[in-house]
Amino acid sequence: MIGSDYTLELCNVFHSGQVSGYLKSSKVKQVMADLALSNVANKCVTNLTKSEYRRLVIGVQLIRDPIILLLDEPTWDLDPLNTYLVISILSNAAKKYGTDIILTMEKPRSDVFPFLDRVVYLCLGDVVYAGPTRNLLDYFGSIGFPCPQLENPLMYYLCLSTVDRRSRERFIESNHQIAALVEKFKLEGQGIMQGNLHENNRIVNPNKIQMNYGKPGGLHVIWMLYLRLLDYQRAFITKSGLIFNAMVGTYFISIMNTICL
Repeated sequence: MIGSDYTLELCNVFHSGQVSGYLKSSKVKQVMADLALSNVANKCVTNLTKSEYRRLVIGVQLIRDPIILLLDEPTWDLDPLNTYLVISILSNAAKKYGTDIILTMEKPRSDVFPFLDRVVYLCLGDVVYAGPTRNLLDYFGSIGFPCPQLENPLMYYLCLSTVDRRSRERFIESNHQIAALVEKFKLEGQGIMQGNLHENNRIVNPNKIQMNYGKPGGLHVIWMLYLRLLDYQRAFITKSGLIFNAMVGTYFISIMNTICL
């Protein structure tokens, strides 16, 4: 069953002496809900659809709270509806968990355009474009390659960045065109990359310790760990929940008193 597999994986991630079974179960249920897998929790893994199994594999990694998640063709061989579902779920997971998700797509659909924050086009190791998705149309339009109406911009510029091997003439022509695009981006594309690295454009998870700008102080670490534990422990109205929060609160106050003294 999915629940059993998730729990087994979670046991390998967490040390059994540090995290209670309740916290493990809560984390599993939360990730399953985020990936729209709660309705198949009692299914055998072998009976899952392609989309469900793909989301299961992704969920096993999200349980580990990764900083960066690399996915190679997560929507490969999926129908349009499930492709949209997987990409939208990944987008929501990135915002919720503060994880940078980097994925490759061979045939990106136009309906996933709003879910992609940044896009990179490569050809033989050279960068044709790398920057915010919202600037994609403006950039290529400014250098003389506007996207035709009713065209999928993601696919259109992917084809523009791909060598055409259908004939010798097209091969030579596309090579020259791509070389020109690469040089153009070297000259004009750096502003696009550097101009969008401000704090306002970053997804910040308030319950995740940010390590980007040096090592955080001791009080900050303790406070953020306490917030994360509260996020896992949702049973405030239960007896176990009250005991847990009373213990954590007492421990936190004792640490504060020690530091102040």
